[in-house]
Amino acid sequence: CGIPGASSDSLGTFEQLKYIPDQQLLNTVSVENKKSIRINWEPSKENDFAKYYLYKSKKGGSFDLIKTFEEQLDNTWLDEDVEVNRFSYCYHLVMQDTCDNLGPMGRISCTVLLNGEAKLFRNDLAWSDYVGWTEGVERYEILREDPATSQTAIGSNAGNQYIDDKLNLEEGLFHYTIRALEKTDANSPFWSLSNTISLIQEPGLFVPNAFTANGDALNDNFAWVPVFIKDFHIEIYSRWGE
Repeated sequence: CGIPGASSDSLGTFEQLKYIPDQQLLNTVSVENKKSIRINWEPSKENDFAKYYLYKSKKGGSFDLIKTFEEQLDNTWLDEDVEVNRFSYCYHLVMQDTCDNLGPMGRISCTVLLNGEAKLFRNDLAWSDYVGWTEGVERYEILREDPATSQTAIGSNAGNQYIDDKLNLEEGLFHYTIRALEKTDANSPFWSLSNTISLIQEPGLFVPNAFTANGDALNDNFAWVPVFIKDFHIEIYSRWGE
């Protein structure tokens, strides 16, 4: 109708590209298969993406470059060069664009390291914080399994310690893992698993040294209580050794 529209924006070869790439964030660093660490991140949305650089350290140590990725959609890697039961490991990403500009150091994310000690009729657990989420950790879930029971959540804690005194007395071997859940309003927050530890309760057999079978309903029966024992052998002798 002869009426001109609004003018378009102007466009040059590099005019609309960011001079410095954005800081890269990691979604999770999580122990996988009880021996490796899975690192996961969102693919960069940079128009002139060139490379990701992945750095690693033991918690509190210096960072070393361990892996370079040249595909923008590469967003996960399994680190098998770790000792998950001895150390908490930290990672961060740096992105490089096609003009060789490096972005700022990415947000550091560190795994949860779980330790524990078996005490009389209880197992004491303590673990390091998960590091890396913007809003932090909402809670830590304590996962337990034993030879008779598959892994299940037995409790949760906002802190870094837990005492498990609700043990299955029929079993003496217990495996524990901590699951950190991200503090977020999303329906599916990220989660990260710690290493898995095994604690053994010392077996004990409680046997009375006397009983009175006189019908007074007090210590009439001879009985024993096995605790954390799979099976045992018992012999009963008379005073004459029979």
